[in-house]
Amino acid sequence: MDRDTWQFTGDDASFALRSPHLTRYLYFPLVNEAGMMSVVTPTLHGDAKTGQNEFLTLPVSVEDLHENRAARNFWAAVEGRAPWSATGNSSWQLADPAADSVALEAGLLWQRVTRENPLVGLRADILSFVPAGPDRVELMQVTL
Repeated sequence: MDRDTWQFTGDDASFALRSPHLTRYLYFPLVNEAGMMSVVTPTLHGDAKTGQNEFLTLPVSVEDLHENRAARNFWAAVEGRAPWSATGNSSWQLADPAADSVALEAGLLWQRVTRENPLVGLRADILSFVPAGPDRVELMQVTL
């Protein structure tokens, strides 16, 4: 699969995309019938709310999604290396977007971002979703 090539992977609107962090304005809604409403980008920027006046995080516009530095994050420390952001939000990753290999899989109301850096020796798989049911919660499962 080439960079910037969307590849549909099923009959349920799921798809895959390489280097999604280089694609502007890409974001996903994560919602459920209990009223949880989140928005998340491939770099885990976005907001989480339960209504127009009930925000867990600072509300963002479509411009803020990619320009604001506030984001969900997961950090890893490897001895002898600078801290590595599993979401690609460290200063050195932002300065060199090609430092990490990044792939996205997504579908209706979920996204999975896989980020790997051979110099650091880490690979992270981050699944973001809001489960169906009565709970107002957004879940992020991180596998290193």
